[in-house]
Amino acid sequence: MKKYELQVADFDVTYPIRDEKGTVTDKTETYKFREMVGNLLRAMGVFKTGEEIVEAITLAKQIRDCENDMITLDEKEADTLKKCLNVHISKNSFGGIIHETAILRIFNMKEV
Repeated sequence: MKKYELQVADFDVTYPIRDEKGTVTDKTETYKFREMVGNLLRAMGVFKTGEEIVEAITLAKQIRDCENDMITLDEKEADTLKKCLNVHISKNSFGGIIHETAILRIFNMKEV
């Protein structure tokens, strides 16, 4: 079975915001990758069967509890994570400049 490496470290993301006067400034905040991915995997309506939900919840816990910057996922776990993101992206509930690094990390995981 194939294995994939996923970087789970938090990172800073900078994005433009417009104030009431129309002035655009950059805002930087820390993107809590483990927390965000854990929440996406546990969201209602993403998975259809109990088995899929158990797999997703287990993966969410594994990612949230990871103390290293990298985690190794097996092929099934990687597929579960990608399926989850595809569902959220198709519902237009995940994307844009704030989430682009997370999306790239997940869909560009390196096989090890």
